[in-house]
Amino acid sequence: GGLISHIQKSGITTVDYFRDRDDAGVRTLEKLQESCPDALINDKSDSYKNHKDLNQWWIERSKAKNAL
Repeated sequence: GGLISHIQKSGITTVDYFRDRDDAGVRTLEKLQESCPDALINDKSDSYKNHKDLNQWWIERSKAKNAL
């Protein structure tokens, strides 16, 4: 089971990875890249670079929309 096994077995060639922007997120990205050399792992964390993770970005975005 698990994500890496699924990527390896299913022949997935591209993964958009929305990681946490901390050491654990970097380690997980590296493990994905090492374990799935045939897949392109796109690190999408630059999309929310001023936030810890995608969830924090969504929460702050929702608050900003509600304030309008």
